[in-house]
Amino acid sequence: MYHFIMKHFGKLQLIVILLICGILWGYDNNVFSGNRSILEDTYVIGRFGIINGNGNYIHLDKYNISNTLYWKTDVSDKQLLSICEEYDYKTDLSDKTQEEKYNILSVGDAPKTNINVCKIDFKNNKGYIKLTELSYPTYECKFSSYLQYFSCLQDKDIVIFKTESGVEVSRYTNTSTAPRANFEKMEWMSDHELALYDDTWKASYENNILRMDVNTGEVTEVCDSNVSSLLWEGVIERNAKVEDITCRDTPEFEALFGSKEWPVSNLLPSAGPADDRFYFYTRWIDATGIYNGKEWTEGYDRKTGDTFYVSTNDSVLKGIFGDLFIVDWFGWSWF
Repeated sequence: MYHFIMKHFGKLQLIVILLICGILWGYDNNVFSGNRSILEDTYVIGRFGIINGNGNYIHLDKYNISNTLYWKTDVSDKQLLSICEEYDYKTDLSDKTQEEKYNILSVGDAPKTNINVCKIDFKNNKGYIKLTELSYPTYECKFSSYLQYFSCLQDKDIVIFKTESGVEVSRYTNTSTAPRANFEKMEWMSDHELALYDDTWKASYENNILRMDVNTGEVTEVCDSNVSSLLWEGVIERNAKVEDITCRDTPEFEALFGSKEWPVSNLLPSAGPADDRFYFYTRWIDATGIYNGKEWTEGYDRKTGDTFYVSTNDSVLKGIFGDLFIVDWFGWSWF
């Protein structure tokens, strides 16, 4: 599709046409919203790094430590929770981007010396603190509501750590019969409760929404939801009714899928002055035929019930214009 468009239009012609279309058909970016000042200080972990609620990237070049890869998993109003992989590499890579370092380290012969969970203080320029060293793959680490704990998925386990010390507090093993299977979703509801979701075909639970008490390690089955069958391309299917989704009135459902009014399949970690009002997620349009598809970050306002565009990850226009404003101008469209 990219080659087809560029064959028939020059970039300047295309910009003029798109601007006219945007004026005629409306504009769904957050530019004219009164919420921009709130969203400016809201942090979202997107596909390519950290952005604020207005779609502007937060640059963390000062934490580009040599020979270390960071896998950002969660964010508070001033800290990042990250998997930090350290490599024994003879050349200093501190001037390389994350992508360049990934290509060098992960596909090269550099031995991995440590896997750590790190806390990065990005508001006070203090670099990172190792919370704990791990001996096997860990992913999806998330802060609890008041940052007292963080939880991680390891193999088939959910592991709870204290944020200040990195000391393991409790561990729960998924009883699924599938090898190396773990929960599909894990979200904190408070500093002592986790909401869990497991809808895999080999799940051993009768209900796919569960709750874990961190203090006791007890897992309670809550409800069996049909939500996965009614979500499409990140949000509820166009022809489906939200009222048809079961279990949506439970607090566990809202923690896992955003809200009962607008459930989404891929919540993004975020933090800011209005956490109870906004949440963010990934949307996409599947590729078909010559159309290459599209993926973007979107937000939802619980107060007004409105969705709003944040930034584009991949699209036809992004392939042509890169980060030029015209990509955001048509963030709501299929291209």
